[in-house]
Amino acid sequence: MLQFPIRRGHGPCALAICALLLFGAASSLAQDDYDRQRARAITLCDQNKFAEAVPILEKLNKTNPKDILVIEKLALALVGVASAEADESARVKTLLRARSLALQARELGDESNLIAALLERIPADGKAPEAKYSEHKDADEAMKKAEGAYATGDFAAAIAGYQRALAADPKLYEAAVFMGDVYFQMKQVEKAGEAYSKAIAIDPNRETAYRYWADVLTKSQRLAEARMRLIDAIVAEPYNNAVYRGVGQWAQVARVGPAHPQISVPEFKRENKDTKATIDIAVNVNETDGSSAWMWYSLSRATWLDGKKFASAYPSEKNYRHSLAEELDALQAVLEAVTNQQKAGKIKVLHPQLALLMKLNQAHLLESYILLARADEGVAQDYVQYRAQHRDKIAQYLSNHVIPPAN
Repeated sequence: MLQFPIRRGHGPCALAICALLLFGAASSLAQDDYDRQRARAITLCDQNKFAEAVPILEKLNKTNPKDILVIEKLALALVGVASAEADESARVKTLLRARSLALQARELGDESNLIAALLERIPADGKAPEAKYSEHKDADEAMKKAEGAYATGDFAAAIAGYQRALAADPKLYEAAVFMGDVYFQMKQVEKAGEAYSKAIAIDPNRETAYRYWADVLTKSQRLAEARMRLIDAIVAEPYNNAVYRGVGQWAQVARVGPAHPQISVPEFKRENKDTKATIDIAVNVNETDGSSAWMWYSLSRATWLDGKKFASAYPSEKNYRHSLAEELDALQAVLEAVTNQQKAGKIKVLHPQLALLMKLNQAHLLESYILLARADEGVAQDYVQYRAQHRDKIAQYLSNHVIPPAN
């Protein structure tokens, strides 16, 4: 069994597929025959009967090499066939063919989640390691049997296998997630949600179960619930690109455009000369909308350069890095300057971006904004610790400022 199961049912959404329909009419087959065989092959793939689907899809692909949906289904079916192949050389050959098709689809303009997942998970040499799901022997064997049953469309046996795996290893996250996938294929939405909920209880800081659950809910037109699960997914793993593919898929259906608040923070530039540092401050001090306060962003960050503030804020770390504490200190210095200007009557109309920054700070969401919208490699290191104490604030920031409700 392969290490990288592509979970069927979490590929491109209907809108994405509609944008990638046939590029031309079939030539070798009559159109009616082509359409009928195409529909049959798709049904077989939906039933995980990949071995039956492959020869039909190969014929369709030969007839019309630019039918992107056929290419997608053929690549997926070949991965399913490869998962059941015992001979390594045959498995590698099949996976290389699947990868080649995925690359072809991308060249034709296919930017679907499925193609992205295939290209991410199929190694360039086709040599995927054998899966090991659990250190518990009984659980691992049950998982492999369940995956084999899933690959052949025997959903009842697959569910029974995942249940045995969970009984043997109650912390086996994949067993619960994969069980949710099977229930989804069986169109049992509530049971799929229960399975994903079990996975989340096992590890709330992995995004997969939230995202898959959101996909099920989206395809069931339960967009408000799907939105909340996607927010949970971002809270779990905000630096995982797969999360945002899921958000994008939902957003297409919901007809919204998720985005972080647009706040133009000045670039912090410093130039070291001998033992001194020169900082570049580019602001207009004559502005009457508070914009001159941005100079305090660079001035504040400059006070962290010698490492003393960092050592005080992070006593267990030896080397300086850009941190959440530094970025928060700098942005709050800007807001303090704005407040002082307001008290002195120097601001006629506050710049909208500064007003938004102030609103985030007053709601105690400034840290969440920094960690999700402004995180670099250094700042990102502070996320896990912040999440442990402020999960609600991160979710509030995403709900109120990033991901709007469906239209």
